[in-house]
Amino acid sequence: MCLKPHRNLKELSLKHYGGAKISMLPSLEELTIEGMNSVCNVGSEFYGIDCAEDFPCLQFLYIEDCPKFSTMPTSLGSLKSLEIRNCMGLLEISFLPQIQVLVLEECDPLIVVSVANLTSLVKLCICRFDYFPVRVFP
Repeated sequence: MCLKPHRNLKELSLKHYGGAKISMLPSLEELTIEGMNSVCNVGSEFYGIDCAEDFPCLQFLYIEDCPKFSTMPTSLGSLKSLEIRNCMGLLEISFLPQIQVLVLEECDPLIVVSVANLTSLVKLCICRFDYFPVRVFP
């Protein structure tokens, strides 16, 4: 089963959604994924096909309570804000050239290492980690 919202949809929130595939949403600016235990990524797994650019207009991505989520989309050039909460499977964040706000809560501490490469950050919030790799930041 494939969720097929209108292609001009700007905001989508999926909470405890049983299906994994959505149709392509080139106008999507805000995506919330919450409580989806089997989701590993939000690229081709969601679309069911390989795409050169997963979310060309996405500016805000919020992922919470997705324990198997392990791969960030690689083409998020417009992303300005990323919040990841309780996603222990994600170990790194891909380079995001325009990211300004990053919130990490209850994630694997190794994810913090990739934060040093996000040079456009204005706000960084790191909360509720079992331990913190202190030597990450100069």
